[in-house]
Amino acid sequence: MRVLAATLAVLLVAEQLLFLFARDLVEQFTQKPLPAWLPAQIIGPFLAYEVVALLVLRYRLARGSTFPTAARFANALIETSLPTVILSSANEFTTPAVAFGTWPTMLYFIFIVASTLRLDFVLPAFTGIVAAAGYLGIATWVLSLQGIATNPNHVIKPVLMVVAGVVAGLVASYQPLWPARVSIGRRPPVG
Repeated sequence: MRVLAATLAVLLVAEQLLFLFARDLVEQFTQKPLPAWLPAQIIGPFLAYEVVALLVLRYRLARGSTFPTAARFANALIETSLPTVILSSANEFTTPAVAFGTWPTMLYFIFIVASTLRLDFVLPAFTGIVAAAGYLGIATWVLSLQGIATNPNHVIKPVLMVVAGVVAGLVASYQPLWPARVSIGRRPPVG
């Protein structure tokens, strides 16, 4: 959660600075005027959620307990919905080609990779499925099924998200077949 909170904080500051000081550059892509505090309105609540969830987790860890399994899945669902919310908002101010071609679609992969830190197969795989469903849902809502069918990227991206989630889950749950032996100051035998 610290990783995601830090990532969201950096993202929020960078986006907000762009919207405040390079507004003309951003509006070249949108062709419409943008609210100055749009990044704070969209990313801010997710950052606040991450901070509160982190505080709750620290409190629970100090008391000797962790998040219940259902809360972990709910947390992954909430976290991974941020790119979907950003894409939905972007589609209000620009064309779908611009919205789906910009950085928010890649944000799904940050959440999938960060889910590896949970050291469990199921949560990263679930995160990949949630990311794919979110992307496919917003793409279907904005473009319709016919629009998705005419552009294979809108099918390939969700498939890659599911694959990335499974790979992240495999990496998170990896257990070596034998323990590594580390000897400091001695050279391994030759031969």
